[in-house]
Amino acid sequence: MKRIFGILTISCFCLIVYAYKNFQNENVPRAGFVPDEKTAISIAEIILARSYGKEILNQKPFKAHLNRDSTKWIVIGSLKKGEVGGVVELVIQRSDCKILRLTHGK
Repeated sequence: MKRIFGILTISCFCLIVYAYKNFQNENVPRAGFVPDEKTAISIAEIILARSYGKEILNQKPFKAHLNRDSTKWIVIGSLKKGEVGGVVELVIQRSDCKILRLTHGK
């Protein structure tokens, strides 16, 4: 009787874990919520304007690339010819659009 109860308990636990994981990932697109460079840059422009003000958009064009394991977009600003200084850098998680880092160089 103890053995049957133990097997049922473990089976129920496994079923609950499986259902929870599937429920969490049900609405996530296969390529994530930030699937391409254009989307990453659009998100970055909104976040940067809210964080630094509209003048940060003077660092356009922004460039975006995936990190080594393709899980994060790294968006970097650029300087106009002859300008000196640092640029903004934003790291966005590809799967859920979470902002992982926002920095500005000197």
